[in-house]
Amino acid sequence: RNNRDGTFSDVTEKARLQGRGYGMGVAAADYDNDGFSDLLVTNYGEAVLYHNNGDGTFSDITTKAGIKIEGWATGAGFLDYDNDGYLDLFVCRYLQWNFKEGSLFCGVSQPGGRCPPQRGIFRGRGLRKGQGLEEKDCQEYKEQRGDLHAARRRLA
Repeated sequence: RNNRDGTFSDVTEKARLQGRGYGMGVAAADYDNDGFSDLLVTNYGEAVLYHNNGDGTFSDITTKAGIKIEGWATGAGFLDYDNDGYLDLFVCRYLQWNFKEGSLFCGVSQPGGRCPPQRGIFRGRGLRKGQGLEEKDCQEYKEQRGDLHAARRRLA
């Protein structure tokens, strides 16, 4: 919470927004038109939809809303995709990746997405330009027709 003096207070527990998973992104919108901004939190794990109760607290309504977004969702946005007057939910996923003990991800070009065993210290392996996966963002762009425009940007 903004204390209006240049500082913030942690009200996560009080607001009932403890979350689950490894948080990656958030989208805020009043999807049910009750006057309060609701939240969708994307995670490495399961995304969570929180309904704003209007009293400074939120309720996890993921299951009730029929939302099941698993894997590695990195971001989301609410928009009226089909111009029906109701907000739709757009979710961006990074890639399919399973954390398994002792495994490394080498990229989509390696068989099974696995790296050969790595040994030694990696010296002189600084940042360099190379091929990368893409993150996709989406936002509603209202022109005369209310078309949807999507932007893509390279991570590497």
